[in-house]
Amino acid sequence: MGLKCGSLRRRRYEERSAKAKSDEIDRQLDLDEKARTEVIKILILGTAESGKTTFLKQIQQHNGGFERHEWEALKTVIGKNILEGMVALLRAMEALNFNLQEEHRRQDADRIIRLNNESNWVFPFDDETFRALERLWTERQIEYVYKRRHEFHITDSLAYFLNGLERFRAQGYCPNEEDLMRVYAPTNAINVLQITKFRTPVTIIDMGGRRTKRRKWINQFDDVNLILFIAAVNEYNQKLKEDNTINRIHESMNLFEEIANQKFFKKVPIVLFLNKTDLFEQKLKETDITVAFPDCQGGKNYRKCMDHIEAAFKSRSPPGSVFKVYETCITNSIPTAEFVELISGAITERNARRNGIM
Repeated sequence: MGLKCGSLRRRRYEERSAKAKSDEIDRQLDLDEKARTEVIKILILGTAESGKTTFLKQIQQHNGGFERHEWEALKTVIGKNILEGMVALLRAMEALNFNLQEEHRRQDADRIIRLNNESNWVFPFDDETFRALERLWTERQIEYVYKRRHEFHITDSLAYFLNGLERFRAQGYCPNEEDLMRVYAPTNAINVLQITKFRTPVTIIDMGGRRTKRRKWINQFDDVNLILFIAAVNEYNQKLKEDNTINRIHESMNLFEEIANQKFFKKVPIVLFLNKTDLFEQKLKETDITVAFPDCQGGKNYRKCMDHIEAAFKSRSPPGSVFKVYETCITNSIPTAEFVELISGAITERNARRNGIM
């Protein structure tokens, strides 16, 4: 009898303990769910090289900035941009059947190509490497190839870095903010930035822009509060790296249409950023916009052409889905006050949806 009573008490104790653990797990799950839904989730979307990562860096600069080791690591990325960019110009020169006439210039080219294939170089480079880069950059054939850079997938910022060689070789060189914004590093992973300066925590997610990365976006569709779509308007005469038959701004418009009409994003507001307007304005003087938009009658008029592009993007989305459009570039990003307003609007709308007002 005593054994039965003891066994019964143990069983009841175990049942109470199990229930307590179950209740604690349920409570924790409720807390996790509440914490998850309290976070404002913002997606930065767009095609490769549209400026998504640069935009995220601008936001981070206003959200505590970068650590010293991050600024130091930037030097290597700048060096890589310079080497790969010059090699791309040399390869493009060969593709156009141009040759460097002087033996010394060919030696300079060999030096840069060899260094680019190595992994133990340090930036800033040694003096002779800097001199080789400077001499090549002033070569007539290289200058001509650079004018046709849109045919060879050469990054927009290459001229900025090659024109800055003298500054980079100065003793004690440290990258500045414009170097940070101009440098290009492909997004091979999803970048996440947490912002805690608002009453409600904000998570901003930069998705990979290349076609092979887009399938990962599906995992980020749940509970999105705001989409920032970045489109590089200067790409109107460029082709995709992945498919040389497709115009890059057309690809951007196709992706925008796909995103704007996704069932997951049906009630999610979209902010459209028409980016790299400075480069667009320069290019417009040389290349007619009709190569991408045959029906555009803006000619070389910046305002008319930009209005046409904006209308073309909006025509791909449901009415009212795009509630804000910004024209941005490296030196003229979205003002901090307006970005705060965007976040505040997303929080207000999220709360309204939660309370059944919308």
